[in-house]
Amino acid sequence: MKNVLQPKSNSAANPLNNAASPSENSPSIARPGELISVIRPAMATEFEVLMPADVDREAPEIALEALEWIRTLEGIFSVYRSDSDISKLNREAAERPVRVDPHLFKIVQQAIAISDATGGAFDITAGPLVDAWGFTNRSGRKPSDEELAAALQAVGYQNLELDADQQTIRFKQPEMRINLGAIGKGYALDQAVAMLVTSGVENFLIHGGQSSIVARGSRRPGEPGWPIALSHPIRSHRKLGRVWLQNESLSTSGSGKQFFHYRGQRLGHMIDPRTGWPGGDLLSLTLIAKVAAESDALATGLFVDGMPQATQFVEANPGLGIVGVAEVDRSSEVEVVAVAIADERWEPFQESSRDLN
Repeated sequence: MKNVLQPKSNSAANPLNNAASPSENSPSIARPGELISVIRPAMATEFEVLMPADVDREAPEIALEALEWIRTLEGIFSVYRSDSDISKLNREAAERPVRVDPHLFKIVQQAIAISDATGGAFDITAGPLVDAWGFTNRSGRKPSDEELAAALQAVGYQNLELDADQQTIRFKQPEMRINLGAIGKGYALDQAVAMLVTSGVENFLIHGGQSSIVARGSRRPGEPGWPIALSHPIRSHRKLGRVWLQNESLSTSGSGKQFFHYRGQRLGHMIDPRTGWPGGDLLSLTLIAKVAAESDALATGLFVDGMPQATQFVEANPGLGIVGVAEVDRSSEVEVVAVAIADERWEPFQESSRDLN
């Protein structure tokens, strides 16, 4: 069991020096100067809290408690644990209403609200489609028409029946199941942030595998938040730009590495639950919002919708911002487009970038 609590001392000459190794499509977090790092494994990744070295002495212990709470939530949300609340729900909810943990009920409510907002582009019941396309085992393939039709029958958030008074959930379709992979980390981060803020910790950054990030306050006095470098979705050693994050969250979704070609089409693992086919016209989409559950889920839904629809959605909903990365050709050259992010907060690193503010 990995448990790290230590200062980070890195060179400040290059703000990207010694950034943590990002996962696929993930941003990188700059660590110049002295920072305290608290790390715990959870949800098949590592969650980390970074704080300035001059924080109160109690702050690292508070951070550790917050990360332990994320591990508790994992025990409720994980479909890989047979004794979790969500596993019980998936086994029994087609037969009867199942009373669930309040956190599971709340996150499903949030997921349904975002499904409604995105017109169904985000859907926690889409797992059967991911299975049908072979992406669950990272071996993408084109399913037969019969397989696709059967999977679509089991998908549809509208078939989730919630009873707020009884805190129960029922499935209206027999083969339904839910998976919180596209919102669970964000919800857990929001819970941890609330614990830190309530305990008086003002300046910190917390992330889950670097694809979901929340920043509060500033990295150091005089800075406009915390700098986050966005990585090339195919060549992760290349950085496309830097965004300053303060009192908000950032999430990245994409299919830069999980895809296959079928009849000249590039088909990625982000499935549109409405059509059953891989969706989107981007390699990656990074979304900024006020809370992490929202940024996580919207990054997924708007990626599936594609850049034109994502742009319309963000422009119609103040407080959101996106950075879309599109493939120019198969040489790994990309076009980077930022929407609704102020110039002083977004610094592109290459000429192919453009802003729509």
